[in-house]
Amino acid sequence: MDKHFILTSKTGIYTAGSTRITTIGQTEGCDIRIPNHSPYIDVIFGKILLNRDCEGWHLVKTTTYYPIRINGIEMKRVHYLSDGDNIEVDNHIYRFNIHDGKQSTPTVTHINNNGKLIWSMAISIALIICMICYQFYDNRRENITESMRDEIEKSLYSVRVDSLQLLDCDSIIETYTYASSPSGTAFLTNDSLLITARHCLQPWLNQILPHDYAKIPSINDWSVKKALFSETENQLSGTNRYRIISYLTFNNKTDESFSISSDEFIMNYALDDIVELGDYNNPQYWRSISHRYSRCDMMLGDVAIAKIDRKGSIPMASVEDLHRLLNKRGVTLTFAGYPEAGVTGNNLDFKVDELRLPISELTDSDRRLFLLAHEGGLTPGFSGGPVLIRDGINYKAVGVISVIDERNGNRAYSVPTSEIETLKNK
Repeated sequence: MDKHFILTSKTGIYTAGSTRITTIGQTEGCDIRIPNHSPYIDVIFGKILLNRDCEGWHLVKTTTYYPIRINGIEMKRVHYLSDGDNIEVDNHIYRFNIHDGKQSTPTVTHINNNGKLIWSMAISIALIICMICYQFYDNRRENITESMRDEIEKSLYSVRVDSLQLLDCDSIIETYTYASSPSGTAFLTNDSLLITARHCLQPWLNQILPHDYAKIPSINDWSVKKALFSETENQLSGTNRYRIISYLTFNNKTDESFSISSDEFIMNYALDDIVELGDYNNPQYWRSISHRYSRCDMMLGDVAIAKIDRKGSIPMASVEDLHRLLNKRGVTLTFAGYPEAGVTGNNLDFKVDELRLPISELTDSDRRLFLLAHEGGLTPGFSGGPVLIRDGINYKAVGVISVIDERNGNRAYSVPTSEIETLKNK
């Protein structure tokens, strides 16, 4: 395409590459980065992409919480840009202009009110060189290396639920074949612990979100119906008479597979939310670990471990390690898992992001830690996979991927490995 566009604001001029995607946001790596003066996490506001016919550009809004205005009017999801449009994002205004000529790489020119633009550019170039050198050093120090990834891959498994059984004590009442693609990820530690997210073993937990609680009695999914029945009967009788067992298959990238049941896993039910449904004449109960903004701690129960006769390569971080490694924002995190698109269970992927909030302790415990907050572009299927961090010349798992925030798709949470220590002591 023999055209390019320029965004002009009070503080600078951004000249875009002809075919490059331009991101506008607060996160590190955005082409146009806007300072975040709020107490909330950094977000990406939008992206400017080339039209399919290569004759212009369109703006895609990537957040539902921050408005973007075009010429003073709030845009919807997508807006096709015209020469001269004013784009207003977070009180910053950028004028969009189309120019002739192909631009291979983007450039940024900062406007200097004192007129010393050359000095400003020289300093900027020097800073960029310093940053590149530092990032090269820092990436070698903080990122998981290729050889580490090769080692980690051998200890990662996709999780598939093959069948479910409803039991009355130890008597089988009903069996259901669960036809589905892999539902998540599991990983194997160097001390033979198989670790995953609890909702990967109990898929009905992830099918119902808090705003859908009222619909539960009318849902026809077998697992949801039987989970509602079991919890209701157990709550009314004050026993644990009814339960559902999952039978699962685990596959890794080299097609190694094995099968075990959910009964072989240790899980913590102490923080679960028991939701009362129905009425006085027809009481019903639902057990949930879905997060609420008044009670996020229940998601700490979204982890399960099993001791098996196989040994992996992934070392786990201790509570002391977590305090040492996660005591500040911006620490590089690596996420590993099998995205949902990998129906065959072989589509292993790695994502990288940074810790958004330093690790913190629960108010009622001196050794239990709160959830890890991050982004990372995670999708369904990563659940149960490890959150990894570089520790000197080695690496460690510091968390288990749990949930993507339903209200803000940029935000995700993971259970710290301190909860695994809690389960091992049960």
